[in-house]
Amino acid sequence: RRDALRVGCTISLGFCLITLVVFEVFAPQCTALFIDDPDTIRYGAAFLRRLMVSMPFMSLCYPLIIHFQAIGKVRQSLICSILRKGVLDIPLLFLMDRLFPLYGCMWVQTMVDVISLTAVIYFCRGLKKEGFNRKSKGTAVSNVIQLRETCHSEAVTDVTAVGIRIVLTKTTTGSASGKKELIGRGKVDK
Repeated sequence: RRDALRVGCTISLGFCLITLVVFEVFAPQCTALFIDDPDTIRYGAAFLRRLMVSMPFMSLCYPLIIHFQAIGKVRQSLICSILRKGVLDIPLLFLMDRLFPLYGCMWVQTMVDVISLTAVIYFCRGLKKEGFNRKSKGTAVSNVIQLRETCHSEAVTDVTAVGIRIVLTKTTTGSASGKKELIGRGKVDK
């Protein structure tokens, strides 16, 4: 999983760096594809160049926020997402427009992505301390099989893996409806 995340982030960052160079060099030509007015092309090219600076930061921020969601770190994912769009975005739009009229708003996306990526990196370091980035010793399926074998004496009839949690149940004997009784719950070892 760690290798897949690293490869995905590398591809995403590489693509964004290439598009950053292309749009920085050819910003007037790209803008001219949509508008014929020379003044508008000049403004549009300037806006495009400023906006494209945020793309490399965004290319790392999104996959890492999604990674937090995938491993069940909802709080970290929520904090980084809210930092990206919400808490900082709107106040910075007003501030930057006041400080740098016309062009200030174009820098807000880059500022917010840098701040959000900083938070993501901080949380990633916390994950390393918790051991989430190490290679797991077993998979969820092998852990389910171990639990089923271990709990065989309890007459476990159903082992369900829900996300990273396991639910153990057994069918009540003598019951016409075959109701299931909850034996226990646990987490899958990472």
